[in-house]
Amino acid sequence: MIKIENIKINGLRGIKEEIVFPLNKKSILLYGENGSGKSSVTDALEWFYYDKIDHLTSEEIGRKGLEGLRNIHISDSEDGFISIEYSDSKLNSSKIISQTDSKFTTSQTNNSNEFLSFLDESKKEQIILRYRDLVSFILATKSEKLTELSGIIGFSEVIKTRDALRKSLSALKREIKNSNFDSQISYQQEQLITQLGQNVVSDVQYIDTVNNLLAPIQIGRKATNFNDLDGILELIRKPEDTQIVEQQMFLEKVKSSANQLLPDIENIEIHYKNYYTQYQNIISDIEKLNKIKLESLLSEGVKILKEEIIKDEICPLCLQPKSKIELLKELQDRLEELQKYKEEKTNLDDVKSALQSEIAKAENIISNILTDSKIETEDNTKIKSFLSKTAKGLDFYKAETKIDVLTGNEIKKTDELLIDKNVLQEVEAFSVDKISKLKESRKGDEKFDIHSKIALSKNAYLDIKRLKKAKELLEKQQYTLNKINTVFTKKMEEGFTAFLNHLSKDINDLYVFMNPGEHIEDINLVPIKKNDEFLGITIQFKFFDNEETPPNKYLSESHLNCLGIAFFLTSVRALNQNNKFFILDDVISSYDTNHRLRFAQILLEKFSDFQIILLTHDKDWFDYVSKVVKGKWLINTFKWEDKSGPSIDVPLPSLKIQIENQILKNDIKGLGNNIRKYLEGLLKNIAFNLSVLVRFLFNDKNENRMSYEMLTALKSKIKKHTDCLLDTTVIDRILNSIFIGNKGSHDSSFESSIGDCKAFWADVVELESLFYCNSCRKCISTRYYDSVNKKIRCSCAKIKYDW
Repeated sequence: MIKIENIKINGLRGIKEEIVFPLNKKSILLYGENGSGKSSVTDALEWFYYDKIDHLTSEEIGRKGLEGLRNIHISDSEDGFISIEYSDSKLNSSKIISQTDSKFTTSQTNNSNEFLSFLDESKKEQIILRYRDLVSFILATKSEKLTELSGIIGFSEVIKTRDALRKSLSALKREIKNSNFDSQISYQQEQLITQLGQNVVSDVQYIDTVNNLLAPIQIGRKATNFNDLDGILELIRKPEDTQIVEQQMFLEKVKSSANQLLPDIENIEIHYKNYYTQYQNIISDIEKLNKIKLESLLSEGVKILKEEIIKDEICPLCLQPKSKIELLKELQDRLEELQKYKEEKTNLDDVKSALQSEIAKAENIISNILTDSKIETEDNTKIKSFLSKTAKGLDFYKAETKIDVLTGNEIKKTDELLIDKNVLQEVEAFSVDKISKLKESRKGDEKFDIHSKIALSKNAYLDIKRLKKAKELLEKQQYTLNKINTVFTKKMEEGFTAFLNHLSKDINDLYVFMNPGEHIEDINLVPIKKNDEFLGITIQFKFFDNEETPPNKYLSESHLNCLGIAFFLTSVRALNQNNKFFILDDVISSYDTNHRLRFAQILLEKFSDFQIILLTHDKDWFDYVSKVVKGKWLINTFKWEDKSGPSIDVPLPSLKIQIENQILKNDIKGLGNNIRKYLEGLLKNIAFNLSVLVRFLFNDKNENRMSYEMLTALKSKIKKHTDCLLDTTVIDRILNSIFIGNKGSHDSSFESSIGDCKAFWADVVELESLFYCNSCRKCISTRYYDSVNKKIRCSCAKIKYDW
């Protein structure tokens, strides 16, 4: 599995100037006050992996949050980027955002199949946890828990497959029912009997019957198969018969369509009656209608809270102070209560969808007639008028289905929309009469009569074969899909239940570790089923030996957060197959002291094999964790400067290499500032080792002392030891340097040259050589004080001064 060697970020979110994290596969603890820019690291990593920053993705900010991603203070020609070097160097990559003519473009430097595959798989893993996401799963509704967990473990793809199977099964059942195969086959069989005087059940029987029809006119040719029929029809057709036969076939199609539309219109009336009843049940009950509207509003409220659209701890509706976690709990509780009303609306939507399908089917049958060129002839004007009237009736039905129930508006009653089925009966009667008159007009013409019977019976027979084949095919598909669905659903349920049991055990173990002896145990993720279908997941637990659900019924905010942490960490352990690291961004904000300590112990004891990037603004917790992880993790602090934005304390050896590389390349950007940082770190170490006294400052202000104060204190300390021959000339030079004086490198109007920086660096290196030994790499210190010879020295005693 993969760990991170190095992260480099520049020009993204709050980070203006380049920040480098030389992790070397180690975990890191990062402290920074709120607003210091530490979450910009999380944002950059989220963008690198997921190609968006979730809390920046909104209509106002723009697609994928790009407008809020690039730091606004860098020049238009400068790119924002994040570069990550992994333990597997083949995966190293940089992701870049550029701006051209106010447009943003993104790119990445590694487009190998191996990296793209790694990135795609990583999107399915648990990598980042922010405080705002901590309890989203715990407080989600039952169905949302199922959706979220399914997405995390890839089970959503399994559910999609099951849903696709069930949807296909429902569609097949609906198509078989709506197609009225038996009715259509029966109608076409009647046509066969009308034309041939008998029913026909096989190709051989049909061909024999046709040859019997042809016998009286002695054309000297017999049909042996269906391919022969067109030739025989052409042989006996007269030129003047063509138009009559085409009109006769069109009228047969109209008659068949009118016959099919009658039961379809009846189905529409039945479906609409059911739809109207359910619709009225909702709008006639003002309380029910209001609760459905309220459910929609509360769902939007949950969405707003989860997406952090409102940043402050207030209610987004009334703007009164309110804990967002408490508000989210209350909203989820109310949504659970309103679930039955939501289901009622969902059922109404399903009935409406089925009704709209019926209407569309009838529209297609009418459209098939009205788009036929024959409809425009004078003889067929009445058919066009009748069917257009029916189509208009369908439009009225369709208009009613477009009225949203949440408006509370009435829809028309069933008897206000009834389509006059007599019109369809008139169409059918009209077609029959026309067909009869066409036959009568050619009475006594034996060849025309035989031609007409063969042509019409052929269409009827082929339609029967087509309908039987379609019905058989659909029924076979239904049978096969039903078997597949049964086996698939069984295996899916077994696998999912086994996974939930495994996950539950680990969640329970972690939670109990963080909350020992609190009478909360046996935490389980329990699937909720109805009619053999997963509807959701609830979290069940024992509270003083009584089984309870959901967690927010009894658990405090701190305990809910513990449960959220346990779920995330369990998911990391169970599901991450590529990334052996994760990021925790300010997740302990509402923890009490005991939970904070136990959480730190979990990370160190249970997840010591993972690389962890832990960010916090809580100074007390930072101090505690620092002591525990010292020597095992990297520890650093974010600082904010108005000009350059956030920065971190770079370890002196790494910073020294960076400075020397910049001098070698004559790279002036940030060089003076880096040298000043190096000097401050150097002076802190010297002051500590020589017990240099400076004025008292509270807490972290003590860590932010400037070089001038420490230099003067160091010089004063040396002068107190009058016998010390340590030369302080270089200290005076540095004190008088333009980098240290009032203007200093903090002054925005000061611009140093490469020559200034080289001279300043030479003085710093000389100062370092006075106190640091090249042999033992140790600073002279009171720890190595030689009380006999009254000398202060380094570890190996190669550097020593009278003291």
